[in-house]
Amino acid sequence: MVVKVLTFYRRNPNISKEEFSRLWREVGRICQTSEDIQALMYRYIQHELQPAGNEYSESSASEAGATTIGYDAMAEVWFYSQEAEAAVRETKTFKEKLWPLEVQMIDWSEATPTMIDTQFVQIVGPGG
Repeated sequence: MVVKVLTFYRRNPNISKEEFSRLWREVGRICQTSEDIQALMYRYIQHELQPAGNEYSESSASEAGATTIGYDAMAEVWFYSQEAEAAVRETKTFKEKLWPLEVQMIDWSEATPTMIDTQFVQIVGPGG
């Protein structure tokens, strides 16, 4: 069983877009290199989104017949189990490195949408 968590984030308005981007990439680097986090995660994918009001995102959405959602980033995390998903927040890396970055970079004044999907069957194509 794989537990997939998708979370959308808005940038803290007290930091620049450039600083948010730098911190966001640092979160990815920490997840990629920390053994205690890697032991619990099957896959971690970062998306830095184009926020609403951005000329590129507005025109691309319009061409596709869609609208922008107004978030700056999205994380897609695959955990080995529900227990692993809960255990991440108890790791030393999360408490000492990831949470302090999240507090600094994310706008917590609004709810951060999170979707959780439990997958029991996966079909993997030729590319893995």
